Amino acid sequence: MPATNSLYDLPAAQIDYQAVRDFVLTAEQADLLTESITLELKQKRSGNNVAEAVAALSNTDGGLVLVGVSEEETGEARFKGISQRDFEGLMAHLRDLVPRALPEAIPIRIPNTDKLVALLRIDADAVLHPVLVRGTTLYRIPGHNVPADRQRVLDLVARDQTGFVGTQIPSGAISFPPPLAGSAPDFPLWPDEHTTLVTVRFKGEVLLPQRILERPWLGSVAKEAALDALNRSPIPDKVWGMAPPQQSSAWQITEARATSFKMRAPLQGTVESAGGVPVSASAFLSLAGRTLSILLGMRCHLKQNEVIPLGLEDLYWCVLAELVSISSACDAVSTAIGAAEPSELQAWEGWLQPQSDLRVPIVLNINDYPRDGTEQPIGGWFPPARPRGRSVADLDAMARDWITVLLLEMGLRDFEKWLSNIALPEWAQHMRFQ
Repeated sequence: MPATNSLYDLPAAQIDYQAVRDFVLTAEQADLLTESITLELKQKRSGNNVAEAVAALSNTDGGLVLVGVSEEETGEARFKGISQRDFEGLMAHLRDLVPRALPEAIPIRIPNTDKLVALLRIDADAVLHPVLVRGTTLYRIPGHNVPADRQRVLDLVARDQTGFVGTQIPSGAISFPPPLAGSAPDFPLWPDEHTTLVTVRFKGEVLLPQRILERPWLGSVAKEAALDALNRSPIPDKVWGMAPPQQSSAWQITEARATSFKMRAPLQGTVESAGGVPVSASAFLSLAGRTLSILLGMRCHLKQNEVIPLGLEDLYWCVLAELVSISSACDAVSTAIGAAEPSELQAWEGWLQPQSDLRVPIVLNINDYPRDGTEQPIGGWFPPARPRGRSVADLDAMARDWITVLLLEMGLRDFEKWLSNIALPEWAQHMRFQ
């Protein structure tokens, strides 16, 4: 996971020249510019070249057009820039040629010059298809914009008519498992275990680009990517001050299908936290149409039939660890199957589930703060919300928001200062995902 989001989804207010420069030069070093299906560079507007790029990306998966950046040069020499007048002329030209597919346009000043780089961000799901330029329908193949044939045009029309942006399945495709829904807490991540104290589950979803429907399954490369991401994640080894990772706690696949697989750590039994609480983790990953879902859960177990309540700081660490792990696994899998960008974060949600004969105030230590009411809720819910972004900072903010909601719903007071002052865990401060 990068320290910040990519240009595909970074909020416009956070995009500056340094972000554009780093994005382009990183892509250049990785040899991702010449054959990209979602990125096009234009040194300047020439004829209809920019409008054609916008239309082609709109008719495919969306993406970025950077105007003022050379396709031919390398390194810093790429950044030629355009004038403010050229930028205004470009936007007028796009309004004329593709009025119903206008991209998000972000002008970025090149430092110490009067030149701009125009960042055009195209959302292919936000327009009616097909998008034409002077009567021609174009679409994107790696490195090129090409005219669409009759079947491609018919597919583009059908894309809107059938609502082909969620879990719609192309004709002839294999059957998908249903997307994880509100019943996710009952989804069998583990066999029944009578030693469970409390389970904390989160479901995260990412909407992948349209091209995933051409190969709508999860092969061995996706499974390896998910395992690698989770084995580098904070779960279960870095949560609650655990010892360095041991082979016994590594993630392993326990069940696999063409569009889903289940993983567990450790494969058998539990591992112990620094506080002596036995824990285990399990995850279910599913691809349903364009939706990549991960349901990830951590279980705290009874220790010799003794209830050791989860502290509020432990709960925060657990929530953050699960969010970071879900995000990194989604990123790794979507990259492995060639559908990482542009992708869109969907609403995530979570559940706090005590053992059936227990209640939240028993499994969660809330005695340090006053509480209005005496109710004993049987569980807690982190309601659906969309992460602000994919960085650790974004996910940390979401974890704190969710815990605030949970504690307020339980009637707790005066905890806000503690939560705002709690330090980011050391493992999160140093965490970097590829």
